[in-house]
Amino acid sequence: MHDYDLHALIDDMCEWENLHNSYTEAIAREEKWDIIKKFYESKEEEILLAGERTPMLAAFDIYKLPWTREWDREVGRNEFGLWRSIRPGNIVMYPQYPVLNYFMDFGNPCLKIAIEADSKAWHTREKDMKRDQELHAIGWRTYRLSYQENVDVSYEQLGRIGEMFDKGDYDEALPELKNFMLNTSDGLVEAIVFFYLMSPEEQSWKIDRYPGYLNLAEKTLRMHQHIHSRTLVRVGEEMELRSI
Repeated sequence: MHDYDLHALIDDMCEWENLHNSYTEAIAREEKWDIIKKFYESKEEEILLAGERTPMLAAFDIYKLPWTREWDREVGRNEFGLWRSIRPGNIVMYPQYPVLNYFMDFGNPCLKIAIEADSKAWHTREKDMKRDQELHAIGWRTYRLSYQENVDVSYEQLGRIGEMFDKGDYDEALPELKNFMLNTSDGLVEAIVFFYLMSPEEQSWKIDRYPGYLNLAEKTLRMHQHIHSRTLVRVGEEMELRSI
């Protein structure tokens, strides 16, 4: 390892250690929010460059962020339930990403997408609508999931549903696909990846593999938004207007 590589590694380790110490030593919630905001501001250029070069890889190891450790607490179960869907979904979402005066539960500034893990204790429709309208005005889309969709839901995984279709068990597979796509955090993340990140070839394969997939993917994105608008997106080899 060259000397400059070693120095860069040491600087990186010190940066993360300082972030961890500052965050864990902060007592007031406002102080913690300020630390999060300043960190992301310092990493903004790095995050945007990573999103352009490798949209399915984060700019850094998200598990290094000290606020992710709060997912182990009861208050963090909802966010952690959503994170378990995001992590294997080939989509980069940064936890507590700041936009305007808000902090997204998970946000991607390159795609301008936010996913919120809602709970009745912290959310009202009126407050969420105002927030989503402000974000929509600057190009962001906010998708919202309930606690039940993140934590308390029973469903078949998509791979298992594909096996049902292979066996010709359409009467069993179609309701399971509908439940997966419309009522689970896995289904929402699946739909986001389909419209925003998949190649035309991958999209075409999904549509052929799962009957009704395209309409369900669009429907789940529409269901999980307060603010709706039609967008020109690529679906397979065609450009289409979709309510996503």
